[in-house]
Amino acid sequence: MHKDSIFSDALIVCGQGTYKNGNYYTEYPDRDVYLKHAIKVAQIVEEFKYTHVVCSGGFTQKSTLELSEAESFYAMWDDMDSWPMDRDKISLDKLSLDSAENVYLGLMAARIGLENVPIRRISVFAAWKFKKARFNSIAKELGIIDRFYFHGLAWINEADAGERALQGENAQMKKIIDANDYLLLSDEWEQKRQSRYQGPDYDNRLNERRKQFPKFFKVLDDIRRQGMQDELKDRLQEAFRDEVIKPFA
Repeated sequence: MHKDSIFSDALIVCGQGTYKNGNYYTEYPDRDVYLKHAIKVAQIVEEFKYTHVVCSGGFTQKSTLELSEAESFYAMWDDMDSWPMDRDKISLDKLSLDSAENVYLGLMAARIGLENVPIRRISVFAAWKFKKARFNSIAKELGIIDRFYFHGLAWINEADAGERALQGENAQMKKIIDANDYLLLSDEWEQKRQSRYQGPDYDNRLNERRKQFPKFFKVLDDIRRQGMQDELKDRLQEAFRDEVIKPFA
């Protein structure tokens, strides 16, 4: 990734499954939406003048154990001749397993490539417009809401079971709000991540990131044990700002 920029305006693109040899392996029967989502990244980059892209998504599909959702964007862009920018301005986050991880692990992947270049605007491009409230709440929890911009592709009427998908999202958001668990740290979400993961070693998958961003993960572990409190939120946001965002002074 280029490191000679004055700043980075970063777009995180969230995977929905894996793509290989024209096959899209996913939990949901909306492959047309997900392929279009990949194609439209170039348009979003051009319209909003993003300088860097992060492809975010881990190893989630039994049919492609060796292939991450993040890497699948490369295959789709090759097939559709729709690369959004030079490859050296694109980072791969092959670890994320849910929406909260898309944001903080995605930005960590960007930080590693950017070295000390500050991250200015932060954006997420999701396949579904109804994910906006969820991603906005994550950005607020991390202290980046004032620099955060959400993009969604499809409305619920484009989903195979749109109303059911929206109802499911609303039910999950209610549970998240009631538990004050916007970063998805409860045992329930941990079990979901573990069941989704198809890689070799779930327990140690974040070891390298923990070494690279120790302050952030230390506070995240404290929140997981104690629940979110004002003092812990302040510490989390400070650590994320100092270790990941590195904003302008």
